[in-house]
Amino acid sequence: KGSVGLEGKSDCSDVVITAVNIRNASKTYIAKTETDGSYVFVGMEEGTYDLEFSLEGFSSATLENVSVSSTNTLNLKKVDLLIARGSVCGHVRLEGRESGNLEGTVVKLNGTAFEATTDEKGYYELEAYAGYYPDGLVFVHEDFENGNYQDSVQIIDKTKRVLDTVTLNAKFV
Repeated sequence: KGSVGLEGKSDCSDVVITAVNIRNASKTYIAKTETDGSYVFVGMEEGTYDLEFSLEGFSSATLENVSVSSTNTLNLKKVDLLIARGSVCGHVRLEGRESGNLEGTVVKLNGTAFEATTDEKGYYELEAYAGYYPDGLVFVHEDFENGNYQDSVQIIDKTKRVLDTVTLNAKFV
């Protein structure tokens, strides 16, 4: 038995815990968490198991080499699942500026609070929750016209997606 926590949620129900015997994969047991995050496996045979914890929208977690005996109840440590995250990255060029002087462009994931700022080489990495963002990105830098990455952006758990370089044109006064 054990418990699971979910980042940002108080209702921890429906996390699926799959226990697979490492010597015989046909010995597999499944449990689900209650609202408080608790779970219990009933009737497991003795052996060593790997436990995988999963819920859509969260990064999965694994407890490896858990030894189960028939003589006592095993109390496992709490497992916390984090909201699934990934990132997009790339470079921004500023018209008329050399590399080494490209910092300060704010890159925003439209419709969200997620943003990143470019470094002196124009590089950014924007981390966000895994998901599909249909409104793309916007690039904002003082004295330059805003740029848009019109394509939808898909953020995949534990993945970094490299986007094409974006060039912002200088504003003429």
